[in-house]
Amino acid sequence: MSAQLRFARSSEAGNQDESLNPLLKVEGLVIEASSRRGSTELARGVSFEIGRGEIVGMVGESGSGKTLTAMSILGLLPNKVNVSSGSILYEGQNIIEAREKVLRRLRGGEIGYVAQDAGTALNPVMRVGVQIVETIRSHKTIDRRSAQLQACELLEKMGISDAANRMRAYPHELSGGMRQRISIGIALACNPKLVIADEPSTALDVSVQGQIVRLLTDRAREQQTSVILITHDLGLVASAADRILVMYSGRIVEQIAASNLGQCKHPYTRGLLRATPQLSGPKVEFFDAIPGQPPDPWARPAGCSFHTRCAGCQDRCTIEDPGATRGQVQCWFPLSTKSESTGGGGM
Repeated sequence: MSAQLRFARSSEAGNQDESLNPLLKVEGLVIEASSRRGSTELARGVSFEIGRGEIVGMVGESGSGKTLTAMSILGLLPNKVNVSSGSILYEGQNIIEAREKVLRRLRGGEIGYVAQDAGTALNPVMRVGVQIVETIRSHKTIDRRSAQLQACELLEKMGISDAANRMRAYPHELSGGMRQRISIGIALACNPKLVIADEPSTALDVSVQGQIVRLLTDRAREQQTSVILITHDLGLVASAADRILVMYSGRIVEQIAASNLGQCKHPYTRGLLRATPQLSGPKVEFFDAIPGQPPDPWARPAGCSFHTRCAGCQDRCTIEDPGATRGQVQCWFPLSTKSESTGGGGM
């Protein structure tokens, strides 16, 4: 059966109540990279689910595998990087097996994408209105005039004043925050079922970052759109997401509800949390940074990849890798939720 036919039948028998099934299910995803240094795994057995209408944050330092995981969902991995094993089930169908024609239909239509820097994501020689209209007409059977009206309404929903005139502007004529609002608008233009936002506030002023993330999540909840919100800012995502996936060295080391973040058990998650600035509480002179650097993917240490930075490291951690066999927390000695006496990264 062709990939197109399989996707066309994704909502037929066996899916009588689709709300009971996850929109996206990633199982045992392994992403390999090749270079003159050889080959290595950049994502190592990544598994998670995204429910319908759920907002999930994906957090971790640079190089942890967040963006590569997202790009694999979109089928946009760079050269010499490929999925070597695992599956990515979107509405029950394996995207990895889908043909490029199917992926083009999904991208922008059913799966929206918000890039880190809208200044480079938007085409600099096309007016922003044309770019929105182009996206709408690529996935909907609609005339240009109706698409232009939809695009203008979309900009208004994104909080952009004088939308009709802004439609005629080029990206360089707009502020960074306005460009990112337009980028979010394009991602939501076709009412996608899933939006992947890859650090959408990174290139913006601190005063604007929270506004952009709230705009994205508020519009997504209105449309019942699922969101994967990728960021390095644990504090920012904790206030916006339903659930948080913490990635380190190509693995999800902890999955936790955002409301229970204060009860996290992995030393790495606890270290990220302690290094996050707090607006309330006593004033602090210094933050507890996690010592050291993430390991080189081509030269990971034996045992747990985090053990060289973990104050609670024990002998077993240097020898045995907890891998994907430890459930929601990949740690041999998870921290107690009642006490931090066992130690952890940066504590």
